Amino acid sequence: MAERGSDDWEGLCHPCKKMGICSTGSVYCRECVQIYCSNCTKLHQINQVGSGHYLKPYLPHLKTDEKKGEFDIASFKFDQYGKEEKNLQKVKYNYITALSTDHDHTKMNYPDEIFCLKHKEVVCKNCKFRRHSLCTDCLPVRRASEVLMENGHYLRDIERLKTCNLRSAAAIIETRNERERLNSTEREILELIQNLKHAVISKVCRLENELLQKIYGSHDTSFRQLTKAENILKRVKDNTDEMLESLKEKTKEGIEASDFKSLMTCHTKSLMFHDMLERLSDYCDLGNLHECLFEPEYTIDSITHCLGPFGTLSIDKLNSKVPSILLNTRDKPTNDAIAHMDNDLSKVLGNKSVTCDDINLEIIMDKYSKHEKRVTRWSDPDILKQGIVGIICLDKDDLLALDRTSCSVMLIDRLGEPIATYGFNCLPWAMTLYDENTVAISVPGENKIHLVAVEFKEFVLKKEINCSVEPSAVTGYQDNIFITSYPWSNMAAVYKLSDDGHILGTLEKEASGKRLFKAPLDIAIDKASKDFYVCDSGLKMIFAFNELLQENFRIDLEYMGHPSALTLDSNGNVFICGKLSNVIYKVTTATKKGSIVFTEDAGLGRPQAICNIPDEGS
Repeated sequence: MAERGSDDWEGLCHPCKKMGICSTGSVYCRECVQIYCSNCTKLHQINQVGSGHYLKPYLPHLKTDEKKGEFDIASFKFDQYGKEEKNLQKVKYNYITALSTDHDHTKMNYPDEIFCLKHKEVVCKNCKFRRHSLCTDCLPVRRASEVLMENGHYLRDIERLKTCNLRSAAAIIETRNERERLNSTEREILELIQNLKHAVISKVCRLENELLQKIYGSHDTSFRQLTKAENILKRVKDNTDEMLESLKEKTKEGIEASDFKSLMTCHTKSLMFHDMLERLSDYCDLGNLHECLFEPEYTIDSITHCLGPFGTLSIDKLNSKVPSILLNTRDKPTNDAIAHMDNDLSKVLGNKSVTCDDINLEIIMDKYSKHEKRVTRWSDPDILKQGIVGIICLDKDDLLALDRTSCSVMLIDRLGEPIATYGFNCLPWAMTLYDENTVAISVPGENKIHLVAVEFKEFVLKKEINCSVEPSAVTGYQDNIFITSYPWSNMAAVYKLSDDGHILGTLEKEASGKRLFKAPLDIAIDKASKDFYVCDSGLKMIFAFNELLQENFRIDLEYMGHPSALTLDSNGNVFICGKLSNVIYKVTTATKKGSIVFTEDAGLGRPQAICNIPDEGS
């Protein structure tokens, strides 16, 4: 048994030595300046995980400098190799440059590599204890190379080291090829998903057209054909009732993307209710048909579902006394929210006497975070419930907010109070600052762009521009207007319009024939340089073009998730917000480089709309 103070006692494990146990130390920690046995090594790795402690093999031939926490190289004796004691600090040549060997850990670059003088191979620190635990001649690579050079063995090991280098290079090439193969497979999967989505949408549109042809063609036919149209409308109503019952069950667990087909079918049928009744009422008396279709306690007016970057499901009752219910289909409700929603849905669907004061329901839940986050600079609870998708700061006091829930744009003062409101007949999509006090708002349902001015705290309609395509995002200056249009991803394009709506230019395909855009959500223009920028959520990229529709550059934003909006400051820098990744990204157009300026750690939740504050540069 080793005695205290002897050489054998000094080579024992420090934690075990304190407990009076004689365990031979095999690993040395420079940060703790202690030697550990195999059992204490595992405990040390668990306790110091993530602390940057590196463990080195303990060599009994070397003495440790307790002050520096390093081995004293000059104390090593080479008698066992046929040489006298030498000072290795004078040796400057190191020829072992390869860190990869024949073992399984070729691609792992551990901080400490060891060379076994007995087996003439480089090993990682893990394999040292598994395959070379009995070898007493394991040294760090540099020291081992110096020993081999002193013994004249380096010449016959050159070929082996070259082989190690070649195998390392081959492993790097193989890794790169594997990465390219995985990327190619991912692209193919995404294309299959997109094609499936288009096929479902096409089928829904075809069924809609067939139903419309059957109904709209009945005004000049016999009573028998009109009865057939009534039966079709009744079937639509029955399908909607089934969808409501299914919706009540599925909201308990959250609506998944697999329900896209059923939701889109219900959406298509329900949106036809008003249109069909208006057309049929011009030619015949609907009578009981209207009561059958629109019972006030049970029938919905519209169901809207979007799987894009907005991800909302809204339910509006035909009875105007009952407010809308707004759900986020990407979110997972809490237990309290589920109970509250089930209770209120049952009231909406089963009680005729429900009024606006009885129901005040809005569920905004988050499936990607484990708790709810809702932060806003406005304190008015009515504004908190709005679906704000666009903001513009006219000056330091007034803010314009585009609300899709109420189909209106609001003028809000510094205290968060609405001053004025301008409403639309259809759902507005995007808003941009056209000149000093005029905004341009796109309305895809009407194929129009509204130029609305703010004069003396009131909204004034200056002009309505009729477009030949469906406008989505909009921007412009002087008499030129740029819009994005993407009714489907295979028809996405950017158009340059005149002030009367004529198309002056189109950005649709690249020179190779490949489509340039997939889902251009937002567009903004630098009025100084007349360059405009397009944010594509489908491709996760930002494009820059000049006024002649020539591409300047593009930047890949794949790590941002889905970029949803962008704006420019007075210096021409572009700021993009990623709704799903909770990031605001800044692109300096002069250097074409970007940096993250906002993350979720700031505690503000998911950014959805962004604007520049005049005269402040923020």
